[in-house]
Amino acid sequence: MAKIKVPVEYLTKKEITSDQHLFIEKLMKLRDDKKQWEAIDEIVRFFKKFYPIEYKESVDISRGLRKTRGDKWGRGHKDLHKEARQANLRMVMNLPFRLTVIIRKVYTIEELPFDRKFLRIIAEKYPEILVPEKGVNSISK
Repeated sequence: MAKIKVPVEYLTKKEITSDQHLFIEKLMKLRDDKKQWEAIDEIVRFFKKFYPIEYKESVDISRGLRKTRGDKWGRGHKDLHKEARQANLRMVMNLPFRLTVIIRKVYTIEELPFDRKFLRIIAEKYPEILVPEKGVNSISK
C-alpha cells in the first residue's frame, strides 16, 4: 500500500472528523488504484465543501480578472507594450493555493506535473477558475 501525505493542518490536530478520515481513506484507495483524475475530483469536492469561502473567492477573482483583461485570450489591454501582451505573460487560471497544496500532498511533482496537459484538463473540468473568456482554447497544447 502506498503512503499518502496528509495535509499539514490535519497533522496538527489531535482528532480529525469522520468526514476527513473518510476523505483520506478514499484518496489512498484512488491513489493506489492509479485513478488520478477521480482523486483530483474528490480533492476538489472536498475543497469546495470544507473551504467554501476560499473557493468562492477564487471564482470571484477569476471573474474579476476576466473583466480586466484586454481581450478574450486573457492578454493585457491593447495599449500595453507589445512584450506585456505576449501569451506567456498572461494569467490562465486562478487555482486556489490550499487546493494546490492538498493536491501536492497526495501527488509528487513527478507523479503529477502541473504542465499544460494538466492545466487543460483542470480547465475543462472546472471552467469557473479560468481567466480568459476563450476558455480551454487559450491554453496552448
